[in-house]
Amino acid sequence: MPAPYIRDLISKSEIDGIADIMTRGGEHGMKTFDQAILELYNAGKITREEALSNANSRHNLEVKIRLASGGLQSPSDLLSIDES
Repeated sequence: MPAPYIRDLISKSEIDGIADIMTRGGEHGMKTFDQAILELYNAGKITREEALSNANSRHNLEVKIRLASGGLQSPSDLLSIDES
């Protein structure tokens, strides 16, 4: 379980690594805020606009939404994401 590792990161004020651990910690019930928002969006509980406006990383969430919907066909599509 990653909890002791996260506790150690916090005690050392090295919080930058926590989100990465949480992103990969799904089997332990951990998820980032953006992962939770994506789940709500995929379940139809919130709109795309609500998801993106509340995301910690709007760009990253937009990419995940577009990947899930088949909206990205090639790496160059990443450059055409509308940030509005």
